[in-house]
Amino acid sequence: MATTDLVRLGVVGTGAIARRAHLAAVKRSGAAEVAAVADVERQRAEAVAQEFGVPAAYGSLEEMLEARPEIEAVVVCTPNHLHARQALLALEAGKHVLVEKPMALTAEDADAMVAAARSSRRVLMVGFTHRFYAFNQEVHRLVREGAIGRILSFRVRFAHRGPYVAWPAESDWFLRADRAGGGALLDMGIHAVDLVRWLSGSEVGDVSAVLATVEPGGEVDRVAHLALRLQDGAIGTIEVGWSTHEGVMGYELYGTDGSIVVDYRTPVRLFVPGAAWQGLTGWLQPGLQAGDPFAEEHRYFARCVREGLTPEPDGVAGREALKVVLAAYASDRTGKRVAV
Repeated sequence: MATTDLVRLGVVGTGAIARRAHLAAVKRSGAAEVAAVADVERQRAEAVAQEFGVPAAYGSLEEMLEARPEIEAVVVCTPNHLHARQALLALEAGKHVLVEKPMALTAEDADAMVAAARSSRRVLMVGFTHRFYAFNQEVHRLVREGAIGRILSFRVRFAHRGPYVAWPAESDWFLRADRAGGGALLDMGIHAVDLVRWLSGSEVGDVSAVLATVEPGGEVDRVAHLALRLQDGAIGTIEVGWSTHEGVMGYELYGTDGSIVVDYRTPVRLFVPGAAWQGLTGWLQPGLQAGDPFAEEHRYFARCVREGLTPEPDGVAGREALKVVLAAYASDRTGKRVAV
């Protein structure tokens, strides 16, 4: 892509997810450039701008949008409770938006974001980065081509030691209910829910959940177990955690004609019995690695902006995954299975 075709981005929030993922990935994508960054801690914004060679830094999204009208899209990397307000502000200013997950903390805010994107005719994409891992792209293709038949059951486990061990978060907001809106379930579980929806092609019908804060006095969940029933009849489980040592990180899909096992440390395995699919049998290992998911995410976002495409995942996908997570929290509070 020629330099003049690069999508000009403004990044709001210069914490860990921006510094350790998005800012460098934008450059690697070759499809966009960061024209400015903004953060309520202006000095941090200025330091990050200098670190990544960004031309300008501001103390708020509003200031950045006013000073830099050439910005075409905003990447929202702030704490969860700010996502909806800042995304709406950017959309109302005529900017495209890539918002980190969760897109909002309430279904009502998510609805407002979807409506704003439609009325402004701007791209709204949610940062479900797991869709852009190379092996997950391959699994999606295999499932769509019928490699394992109809999915009957699934199991997902996304767990690690938490945002201050496995992920070097730089402030305490992850553990504050008023700013994060939830814990491991909202942070990691929403990725898992999105993968289930995307890979299965089915919506979640209902969910039962058990959560634990683990540490006395904790405000947010650190461990969550979900049992889900999809609208197409498939059933499965999701386990997420911020308090677990080394273990499985991945998912399993079991279909009428075969199985797919993805361990994020040792990529895709595919089991096809007999000669059910393209003459292949037994355990197959395509050998796919993770690739560069954040760069692929930004490359795809830039393409959607330039070509006027509806992204996958769009705001609707973000809203539907959020609704499942909110239903899971309701299930834990009530002790009952909750329809989505």
